[in-house]
Amino acid sequence: SENLPQSHFHLLLGLWNEEEIFYQKELDALKARLKNFTYEYVVDSASPQWKGKRGYVTDHLGDVGITAENSYVYLCGNPAMVTSAKKVLQETYKFNAKDIYAEVFR
Repeated sequence: SENLPQSHFHLLLGLWNEEEIFYQKELDALKARLKNFTYEYVVDSASPQWKGKRGYVTDHLGDVGITAENSYVYLCGNPAMVTSAKKVLQETYKFNAKDIYAEVFR
């Protein structure tokens, strides 16, 4: 972030439910230190009390203002999520495969 002052970093963290929320203190500390970093949790099976984003990360890609012309994407997650997100990024947002970086965990 300090090396790329014009860049903005937005992290969407997909979880099944609110009990799975992790690294919130660490992410808040990072957000306080880096003015161009934001993050949001996206909860698939959210309780009625959940005030944040619901569903899948791919449902909210447009919310963060990414475009194929101004963004790079880093995906990390299970194989199905990574495959699905790549497809959405390429078909809906017209990303080139070279602008999508991914790590799959099992």
